[in-house]
Amino acid sequence: MSVEIFKDITADPQKHAEILRRPPAQKNVVIFFTPRSGSSWLTDILAQTGRFGAANELFNPNFMPSIARTLHATSLDDYVAASCRRFEQGNVFSFEITGHQMSAVFEGHDDFFTRFGSFIPIWLVREDIVAQAVSLAKMVSAGVSHSPSVNPGMVEKADLAFRYDPSEIKRWLLHIRKAETITENYFAAHDIRPIRMTYETMTENGATVTAERLLDLVDSSLPMDTVFESRHVKIGTSQNDEFARKFRRQKWWFLRSIYRQRAEMRDQKNPS
Repeated sequence: MSVEIFKDITADPQKHAEILRRPPAQKNVVIFFTPRSGSSWLTDILAQTGRFGAANELFNPNFMPSIARTLHATSLDDYVAASCRRFEQGNVFSFEITGHQMSAVFEGHDDFFTRFGSFIPIWLVREDIVAQAVSLAKMVSAGVSHSPSVNPGMVEKADLAFRYDPSEIKRWLLHIRKAETITENYFAAHDIRPIRMTYETMTENGATVTAERLLDLVDSSLPMDTVFESRHVKIGTSQNDEFARKFRRQKWWFLRSIYRQRAEMRDQKNPS
C-alpha cells in the first residue's frame, strides 16, 4: 500500500534535505484510536495547548499523498524521517493512528515498532461500542462528521438522511472491533502498556482535565490563562440513542459475544 501512496509524488530533494537538517523531536506520542471515539475532539484540544505537536492522522492513506507533497517525501522512509522533524512542537512529535491504518501502511507490527519503538502510547476507545457504531454508520450514510464546518442545519439533514439499518450498524461495529483487535494484538506482541482512555471519561472530565493529564506525560503544563474553544459540533442526536436502543434489543445475542470479547480490554489497568 505505501508504494501506491507515493507513486505520483513529485518532490524537491533539496527541500526534503532542508527538513531533515532539523533536529527530530525528543519525545514521540502515538494516539491509537478507533473511528468515532472522540479523537478529533482530543487532538483539537491538544493542538490548542501549543505544546503537544500536531497529533493528526499522519498515516491515514487518504491524507498521506497531500502530506507527502508537503514533506517532499517519495517513500515511507522519507515520510517518517521528515514527519518527526517537520511536525514537532516543543520537542514533541505526535500523531494518531487506527489499527486499519497501521495495517494498510506498514508491513506488520514489527515494521511499525521498528520505526516508532520508543514512544508514549495512548489508547482511546469508546465504552459504548453500539453508540459508536451507530455514529459511524450515520457519518458514512450522511457524509457529515463533527468538524468545525458542521452547523445545526447539517445535523438536521443528517438525521433526515439516516435510516435505521441493523446490518449496516453491525458491519461498522465489526469494523471497530477489528481495529481494536489489531491494536491490542500490537500491544501484546511488543509488551506495550498504553495510557488507556475512553470517550466517556474524557468528555466527562472536560478539556482542561484531559489536556493537563496528557501534557504531564510530556513534562509540560497548561498555562493558567488557557481557555479552550470548542470547535466541534456533534452529529449525535436523540435519533442515535433511539437506533442504539433498537439495535441492542434486536441483536442482544450477537452483542453478548462482542461484550465478552471486549471485557479483557476494558479491564486493563493503566500502569502506575
